[in-house]
Amino acid sequence: MEGVRPHAGLMSARSPWVRLDQGSAMTATQQPTPPVSPPTLATPLHEALSGLYPVLQRALTRSWHDTPLTPSQARLLRAVRLCPGISPRHAAAEVREDAAFVATRAEELVALDLLEVRSARDEDELGLRLTARGRVRTLAWNEKRREMLDRALDALSPQERASIALALPALEHLAVALGEC
Repeated sequence: MEGVRPHAGLMSARSPWVRLDQGSAMTATQQPTPPVSPPTLATPLHEALSGLYPVLQRALTRSWHDTPLTPSQARLLRAVRLCPGISPRHAAAEVREDAAFVATRAEELVALDLLEVRSARDEDELGLRLTARGRVRTLAWNEKRREMLDRALDALSPQERASIALALPALEHLAVALGEC
């Protein structure tokens, strides 16, 4: 092996250890360990945020009095709430699903009387809108989520609540920065 020199303190007749230079000792079959990058906030932030949403959704679903929606139904309902009259094609793009998949979810939501399909201004295009029941359900879900978060925040120490409040603007800026990536 080129560059491998025996060293009296590390290599004996039976020792698998070699020394390449002034660096660390390793076995002849090991590869040098790449340098470890310094710790960043990315991993703990991702773990905290990705752990929070499912816990909140499960708690909401457990306490919900009505038939729970599937995640894809809820995403479609949210897209329609944010953009009343959205076409099924644009809704599919918004929720990042296939148009046929969204059409099936829309049919399910129509059957639950949460969504209605109307002709849009352009007669060739259909528009999705929340029904009165869909608007009431959406408002009730959002209120329930707010109540649950308020109760959970009340269980934290004043310092923890203050830390979260101070982090909110930075998290909003982070969302903008991620959107620009």
